[in-house]
Formats: sequence, C-alpha cells, structure tokens
Amino acid sequence: MNTKEDNIKVAMSGDNFYNENSSLQELLIIKAMERSKKAIQELALNFGNLTTMVIADYGCSQGKNSILFLQLLLREMKMPQSCQLYFNDLLDNDWKSFFETLQKNSHLLHSQSSQMYPSVIANSFFDQLLPSGSVHLGFSGCSFHWMSSNPQRTVNYHPMDEPRNELETSLHLKYKASSVKDWDRIMKARSAELVSGGKLIITAGAFEDGNHGWTLWKKVLMDAPEQLLQDGMITSDELARFMLPVAFDRTEAMVRDSCRRFGLQLDHFEIPKLVCPMFAKFQSHQDINRYAQEYTKWIEAVSRFMIEQALDANRSAGAP
Repeated sequence: MNTKEDNIKVAMSGDNFYNENSSLQELLIIKAMERSKKAIQELALNFGNLTTMVIADYGCSQGKNSILFLQLLLREMKMPQSCQLYFNDLLDNDWKSFFETLQKNSHLLHSQSSQMYPSVIANSFFDQLLPSGSVHLGFSGCSFHWMSSNPQRTVNYHPMDEPRNELETSLHLKYKASSVKDWDRIMKARSAELVSGGKLIITAGAFEDGNHGWTLWKKVLMDAPEQLLQDGMITSDELARFMLPVAFDRTEAMVRDSCRRFGLQLDHFEIPKLVCPMFAKFQSHQDINRYAQEYTKWIEAVSRFMIEQALDANRSAGAP
C-alpha cells in the first residue's frame, strides 16, 4: 500500500494468479472463523434494528478471500434491508480479476430481504477512506502486515532479524519504529471510520517456522537476489530494493496499546501458527518438484509486482 513519501506499491500478482495461489491466506481466514462468528453475532445484537449497514473490506486483492468472509457473514447474521459494501485496495490492484470474482458470486449480493451494493475504493488503507462514524463492520484478510515503505537492508541482513553489529542495530530499530508508526496509522484511520459499537476483524498468522516457514521464504527472497548481484545480474541499487515490506513484529502489547490510544477495545488477539500448506501436501505426495513449483507460485503471488518495482526502470524487456 503506497504513500506519497515512499512510492512503494504492494499489489498482488494479476490475472487471477493471487486468487489461485493464496492457500495460506485462505487457511488463516478459516482458522479465525470461530472468533469472527462471535464478533458478527455481537454486531447483530448491537445493530439488530438497522435498515442500512456499511461494511468495509481493507486489502481485498482479487476477491477470493473477501467472498469467503462474505459467506460467513451471511450465514451468521440476518442482514439489514440494505448493505453498502466497500472493497479497498490500491489502484494497481488487479481489479479485472476482482470484478470477475464478484460477478461469479453475485448471487450472494441479493436476497428477498436484503440488497448489497458493492463499491471499490482504490487508495491506501494507511489513510482514512470513509466518512467518520460510518462503518459498522470492517474486515482485513491478511493485509495489515504490509508496510508503507521498504525497510533498509544490507547484504546478508534483513532488519526483522536480530542485529549483530552497530549498523544492523540501527536498521533494526528503524524497521521496528516504522512498523509501529504504520500500525498506528491503520488504527487511527479505522477508529475514525467505525461507528460506536462497530467491529473490526483482522486476520493474520504465521507458518510454524523451520525449513518450510519464514526461514525458507527469507532464503528465497533475500539470498537469491544476493546471488544475482554476485553473478552481475542486478545492481547494488536494485539489491537494496529487493525487499518485502512486511511487519512480523506486532505483539499483543503493541496492538493493545495502539487500540487504547485510538479509543478501540481489543476483544481478542491471537497469532495462529499453521503448517505450510504446500509442505503439508508434500508430506503426502513426496514429489519435490511439485512442492518447489507450488511454493514458488505462492511466493510469486505476493512478490512479483514488488520485485518488478525493484528493477531499474531503464531495463529493456527480456534483459538479464
């Protein structure tokens, strides 16, 4: 999600590629179903007599996981006569795939007792997107971990890791400060948008680490570009931009403090750890090539657009 200051853009790979290769994100939403049900049921008690409800989905991407949440909502709550659905992502999002997904599930938008009216907001969720006091239910399916700017990196060091020297300590502290600042921006904006008694449901999680979790992901996205630099395939400036701007350091204490400062009540905090779904399949089929292909597609789904941004603009098509 980009800002005016840093020009970084976090968009998922297009042509429905993200929809087809986001099994982890889908699992995390499913994992959070019980807690989401509870929040929706409480929302129904708070606003049982509404004639119009406003629902916002922050970071909808190509819509697959938005539909998953919408199905849960329709199962658990008698919808008001009219619902305004706002789907948010960046202007660079693959909106064509999103609208195709929405069209395939258009039956969810209409019933005898309720009509849903979808709209899109193509802007950064780090800023307020809707009028103050207008949103009854907000949802974010695995998107609020994205940062507004790229952390600085050096060869062989990612600022999320523990520092080993003075330079790495400086980069690590800057990264943590940026993570807190970004989370505050998100919470400040959502706090302004929510009505009193409204609910904000955020899903997030992590792999159980080891050779098939963050360790492998980091190895692919950190070590591979360093090898490309050694081989003369990319420049040092391009290497510095080869980063995924993600925040994995948001603790319950940090989230709770931010909620308190912006007038939000934290009902529940949990970071579920999942076994990598691609690795779980591999344990069954034992085909290493298939595992590599599936894992590569998942990484590509969330990183291809950002990797392309890291390359110099004057590279010719097909150049190494």
